[in-house]
Amino acid sequence: MNTIIEAEEPTWQELLGSNSWEGLLDPLDLSLRKLILRCGDFCQATYDAFNNDDNSKYCGSSRYGKASFFHKVMLHNASDYEVVAFLYATAKVGHRSAFLFHSHSRESWDRESNWIGYIAVTTDGVSHTLGRREIYVAMRGTTRSYEWIDVLEAKLKPVVSLLRPNARAEHRDDGSSSDSDGDNEKVPKVMKGWLTIYMSEDSNSLFTKKNARTQLLTKIDELIKQYKDEEVSVTLTGHSLVFIT
Repeated sequence: MNTIIEAEEPTWQELLGSNSWEGLLDPLDLSLRKLILRCGDFCQATYDAFNNDDNSKYCGSSRYGKASFFHKVMLHNASDYEVVAFLYATAKVGHRSAFLFHSHSRESWDRESNWIGYIAVTTDGVSHTLGRREIYVAMRGTTRSYEWIDVLEAKLKPVVSLLRPNARAEHRDDGSSSDSDGDNEKVPKVMKGWLTIYMSEDSNSLFTKKNARTQLLTKIDELIKQYKDEEVSVTLTGHSLVFIT
């Protein structure tokens, strides 16, 4: 008599890489596959919603509001998630805007910023079923030729100052006293152009008086406090504009 032993479902921590996805990749675990596809859908939504029409006064914004966002982009199971925040970015080099492309309309919604993504959470009902509150951060990648101006030269920039204090101290133990040590291989780095976009602010904009990193971390902190009585997972997905936090 043959006995069929069913494999245990991986925990959500394992699905997010707590054990480096050991035993989940070959063959690809079904739950992990569903998570990957879901993240892909969230990422695709940033392209479907982005308004890149130069003749529109809303060029550079999301075509859809937060309340109807997932239904408008026709996300599978759209009612399971809700968008709680939009993310915006700017990048200025002197008096030249290196990242932005502007609407041709004089009534442009905002001539200093571009919409780059959103933060979404599972609804109360879905969270209850899952046993946790899922938080997703989705950011788009480069979509227009103007955006390539800031990233044509792919130099790397140290990001020690963005790390947690203990990690920051660890990387400075090797003799690097600041982010200026770009030649030290042990110091983590990201592309300079994306870091500029991520960390830049613009006092002329209603949307980027705080840089993208501050927008993101502030909202995540609010959500963690809001759902402090629940188990919470945070997943980042997207293309080239997904940054170190």
